Amino acid sequence: MKKNILKMGFVMAMFALAGTAYSQTTTPVNNLVRLISLSPAAGATTSVAGPPASIFTEDDSTITVDAAGVVTIGTDYTPTAALPSSGTVNTTGPVTIASAKDKTFIVRLSAGLVVDQTVGPAFGAITTTGGIQRASDGGIGVTPTGASSGIDNGEGINFGLDLTNLPSTLAVEISAVYFSTFGTAETCTAVNRQDTSKFTNLVGFSGNSGRKDIATLGISIPGGTVDYDAVAFFSPNATSSFRITSIEIKIVEIPQGTVVPVDNLIRLNSLTGNQTITPNGTTSIQSPLSIVTQDDSNISVDASGVVTVASDYNPTAAQPISGTTNSTGIVQIAEARSKTFSIRMSAGSVIDQTAGASFGAITTTAGIQRANDGGIGVTTTGASSGIDNGEGINFGLDLSNLPTKLAVEITAVYLSTFGTIESCKVVNRQDTSKNTTVVGFETNSGRSDISSLGISIPGGTADLDAVSFFSPDTSSNFRITGLEFKIIDTTLGVKDAAANFSSQFMVSQNPVTEAISVHYDATAFQNISASLIDINGRIIESKSAKNTVDNKIVFEGSTLKSGVYLIQITDNKSSVTKKIIKK
Repeated sequence: MKKNILKMGFVMAMFALAGTAYSQTTTPVNNLVRLISLSPAAGATTSVAGPPASIFTEDDSTITVDAAGVVTIGTDYTPTAALPSSGTVNTTGPVTIASAKDKTFIVRLSAGLVVDQTVGPAFGAITTTGGIQRASDGGIGVTPTGASSGIDNGEGINFGLDLTNLPSTLAVEISAVYFSTFGTAETCTAVNRQDTSKFTNLVGFSGNSGRKDIATLGISIPGGTVDYDAVAFFSPNATSSFRITSIEIKIVEIPQGTVVPVDNLIRLNSLTGNQTITPNGTTSIQSPLSIVTQDDSNISVDASGVVTVASDYNPTAAQPISGTTNSTGIVQIAEARSKTFSIRMSAGSVIDQTAGASFGAITTTAGIQRANDGGIGVTTTGASSGIDNGEGINFGLDLSNLPTKLAVEITAVYLSTFGTIESCKVVNRQDTSKNTTVVGFETNSGRSDISSLGISIPGGTADLDAVSFFSPDTSSNFRITGLEFKIIDTTLGVKDAAANFSSQFMVSQNPVTEAISVHYDATAFQNISASLIDINGRIIESKSAKNTVDNKIVFEGSTLKSGVYLIQITDNKSSVTKKIIKK
C-alpha cells in the first residue's frame, strides 16, 4: 500500500547515509549531512552467523540536531565523509533551519529476503524478512543466516523515517542512494512506497560504486508523521548483487498557505490512528484484535456558532503547503446554534458496483483503519490498509435535533495517497443516478468538489448512508482525510426563488384608471396565466398566455369599482400576487 507524499521545492538540509571513501577533498556544506554506514567492528547493527547466530531484521538509528545545528547520530553511522579517491565530496555542515534545531528523529532500515515485485500497491513491500548484514566498509546487504552477503536476486533493503518530533512546517525528502559492488551489468529497482506508480531501475557503475539521484521519485515524509516504509531498493534479477552504502535525505521547509474559515461550513479532518497520540480517531487494530466497522461522532454548535467535534475529528484545517484551504467557520444561522447532530462513517470490504438502487451500498462490512496522518482506510484484519479495489467508506448524518427549515449538504471530500492514475467513485446514495468519478492529484492529495451530486439531508431526519466513496479498480488505493459540508436555511432558497419569479412581471397603471396590463418576457415563460381577484377573493376574470398581445396579459379596468384588487400570476411551478388600486 501507499502512504502520504508531499513534493515541492524548498530551503533544505541534506542528509546522506554514505559508505566508502572515494575523494581527495571533503567540503563541509551548511544543511548537508552525510551519515556513513559503519562497519560491524565500529558498532553498527549487523547479523552474525555465530555461534550463536544473531539475525537483525531492522535497525532504528537516532539523528539529533542540537541548538547550534550540529548533527550527531547513533552508533550505526558516522556524519563525517571520508576522502574520496578524486574530486570533491560534500560532508556534514551545520543545519541552519531554525525549526529543525534541538530536534531528534529516527531512520529505520529493514531487510527483506523476499520483496514483492508485482506493480501495484504492494510493489517493493517486504514479504519475508531477512537479516541486515554489513561488510567491513559498512556496505549493507541481506542475509538469511548471518553470513556475509550482498543484496541478491529478489532481496531488498527498505528505509523510512519517524519525524514525530519535527514540526509540520518541515518535511524530509529521500533524494539519493549510494552503492558498492555494483557493476554496469547490474540493476537496482527503487520504488516510492508512498506511491508505487513511481519507481525507477538504476544501473551500476564502471567503477562498481557511486551515487544515484532518486529525487524524481518524490519521496517525502511530512514533519509530525511516521513512515517506516518510504522507499524500497531491491535486486530484480539473478545478475544483480550489490550493497547499499548510503541514502541522502533533505530537511525542507514547506511553504505555508492560508486557512480560510467559511461561515456555515464545517470541515471534518480525520484525526490520527496512532495510538500514542491523543485524542485519536476510532480505528481498528491488530493486537489485541479490534475491528471497528462504524463510527458515530457528535458535532456541536454552541450559542455563539462555534463548532466542536468529538475526538475522531478536528474542525480546524491544518496549514496548507500552498494556496488556501477551507476551514470550519462560524455558524451564522440562528436556528442551528445550541444544537448537536452526528455523523456516521461505515467501512465496507465489498461495495455494490452495479448501477441501480443499491449502487454504492456496503454489502460486506469491514474495519475502519486510520493512518498516522488520519487518512481513513478499510481493513479486514486490523492491519494498516488504504481503500483498495472494491472497498469503500460511506458517510451519513443524523439531523434529528435540527429544525426542519435547515438542511446539511455534503459538498467536498479530501483524499490522500491518491495519484493521477487512480480514481474514486462517489455515489449519492439518496439518488444513485447521481454519481461521479474523481481522479487523483499530481501532489497525491487534495480536495474534490462533489456539490453537483446534490447530497442533502433535511433537518429533523436521519440518513446514515448518504454518500459512498469506493475504489473501482485494482490501480486505485487511497485514503479519505476529510469532508466538507454546509448548513443551509432551505427557506432562504424558497424566498429567493419567489422574489426572482416576482421580479419577472410588471403590472402597469397602478393606481388603475383604465386597462390593467401584466408585462412579462414570453420567451422565458410559455405557460403564464393571470387572474383578477377582488378583496373578498372572488375571481373577476382569468386569462392565460394564449390571450397575450405584445408579451402582456390585459384586463379591462374601466368597469371596476374603486378599491383594492389582486393580480395572481402563475406558471407551472410558481405563483406571485401583486396588489393594484382602482381610484
